[in-house]
Amino acid sequence: MTADRRRTLSNLLAARLIPHRFLAAQLRRPSGWFGRWVMTRGLDDGNAALIEATLDALALAPADRFLDVGFGGGAAIRRAAERTRAALYGVDVSPDMVSEGHRRLGALVRAGRLDLVTGDVTALPLRDGLVDAICTTNTIYFWDDLPAALSELSRVLAPGGRVAFGYTGRAKMERFGEITRHGFRTFTPAELEAALADAGFTGVRSTDLRGAVTEGDHVTVASRPSALRPSARRP
Repeated sequence: MTADRRRTLSNLLAARLIPHRFLAAQLRRPSGWFGRWVMTRGLDDGNAALIEATLDALALAPADRFLDVGFGGGAAIRRAAERTRAALYGVDVSPDMVSEGHRRLGALVRAGRLDLVTGDVTALPLRDGLVDAICTTNTIYFWDDLPAALSELSRVLAPGGRVAFGYTGRAKMERFGEITRHGFRTFTPAELEAALADAGFTGVRSTDLRGAVTEGDHVTVASRPSALRPSARRP
């Protein structure tokens, strides 16, 4: 089945067959057979253009150590593996996604290039300054404590490291209100930029996407300062 046909099938399922509350819960934390076999493919196919734009904004260099937060089906990790020769990491809140990731991305794991772990963005199970670049796409809607999450991203970034967020803006998200009213927190680029600045990030900027699929989506990038503020360090 082609990517276009899988995307069409996913859209039809979401629109007509799947209860909205259940779909919202699966988007937050894919789990079970549905998460492993349906959501992984739907997330990879449906987010392909946004993932590509987010990685482009991150501008990975060959020596950049890379982390994907909320890696889902693993599409961003596969693409990043083609752009950097350094270590790759993935953190997902869903143990089922981590298990499925070991299957889908097994070649990278066996080669010693990729580590996948279960964890929450507010308490990343990674050491300080571990990575040079972080990507996260369509995840911030589910972060219950944004300042704590941004503090953790800053902590695991090396000095001068970058983070890139790919996300759908509030105006577009409101068109999917039957789903997004179930636990989604939406953002405008200005709101995310302000939160990043408050967390001590620098060089904060956003790009509005204009593709046929990505119209209404945004990519926001920022850099970690050379020295963390005390509030951004773990006790």
